[in-house]
Order: sequence, then structure tokens, then C-alpha cells
Amino acid sequence: MQEIHEDAEADVEVIAVNTTSSETSIENVEEFVDELQLTFPIPLDTSAEVANEYLVQVMPTTYFIDREGRVDRVAYGALNHDLFLQRVEEME
Repeated sequence: MQEIHEDAEADVEVIAVNTTSSETSIENVEEFVDELQLTFPIPLDTSAEVANEYLVQVMPTTYFIDREGRVDRVAYGALNHDLFLQRVEEME
């Protein structure tokens, strides 16, 4: 996701919501972000409000949201770089 975030040609905004209720602590999340040098926004969903609103059942779950703010597609489980870009291209 960091590579996609840094790719100026990809007209994509990456936001990774972290459901901190599933983590051991916010500090662990911060350490993870620092360790991987992630620079995209990572809001903390401490009460699982966002996860509940989007009916998240599997982690990670990736929501591809179009320019109008509508969910275009959902991917369950981890996505590699190529698959992520393929999903983005399918939206265009």
C-alpha cells in the first residue's frame, strides 16, 4: 500500500483504517507504522465503529471507493501490489 500511495501516476488515495480493538495496543500500531515507514493516513477505529458500519467480517478487508464516495468493490484478505492495481484499473 505504501508503494501505491507513493506512485504519483496512480490516481488513488490510500487510507488504512486500523481497528485497534483487535490490536494489543495503540502503541503497537504506532510501532508498526514507524517500522514500515508508512506515510498514508491510518485513522484508528478504537471502538470498531467503522468496522461495524462497513460490516467487516474478515481482516484485512479492502474497500475501493469511487470518486462519488460509493463503495465500488470489496476485497477480502490480503492483496498484493499487482492485484490492488488491477482492482483500481477495473474501476476506471
